[in-house]
Amino acid sequence: MSSRADSTSQALQAALSSDLSFTNLRSPPHPLHGIHPYAARFPHGLTSHFITKLTTPGETVLDPTCGSGTTLLEAGINGRRSIGTDIDPLAIMQSVARSRHVDPQNLWNAGQAAFGLTPANCSANKTHGKT
Repeated sequence: MSSRADSTSQALQAALSSDLSFTNLRSPPHPLHGIHPYAARFPHGLTSHFITKLTTPGETVLDPTCGSGTTLLEAGINGRRSIGTDIDPLAIMQSVARSRHVDPQNLWNAGQAAFGLTPANCSANKTHGKT
């Protein structure tokens, strides 16, 4: 066995022998975990635990049956890239929603365009049409 495989095997053994009760989960979980129910969803603590124990920031996590995208989201939260596939259209929609990076400025611009907002009518001094 190669040295990389040996170290991965040792890391997996250590991860499996650690406390898997997940009593120390971040609270509350990331808001995207709750966007839609999905029957076979892994607990986010489980995926986060194994991602952080078996990979390092910047590495890529592959989830060949990504379901609702819990692993993809946790990979991103923990500084990893991710690749996910699935054949279920609902799973694909959820995993894309949970894992796609959205630039905040682009989101702001799209919101302004969608609601016809301009700097003149989007002033912090105006509240519900009152000046």
